[in-house]
Amino acid sequence: MRDTERKLEYMPLQAVLEELQISKEWAYKLARKGRLKMYYMDVNKKGEPSGKVFLRVDQINQIFLEKQTDDVL
Repeated sequence: MRDTERKLEYMPLQAVLEELQISKEWAYKLARKGRLKMYYMDVNKKGEPSGKVFLRVDQINQIFLEKQTDDVL
């Protein structure tokens, strides 16, 4: 299956923070540096983003696998 055909998985920001035990500030810092993209997938009644942030699971895995590799070297 090609990457374009693969369904992307997303996780709510709060679940990521709890799972990885990181702070919200650290997650936003990664987003500002362009390493992590944040997505607004829910909309309110007006059709505007609800403010609930989601993160892509593959990006999270890539960032933390790289970090673990760097720590070992």
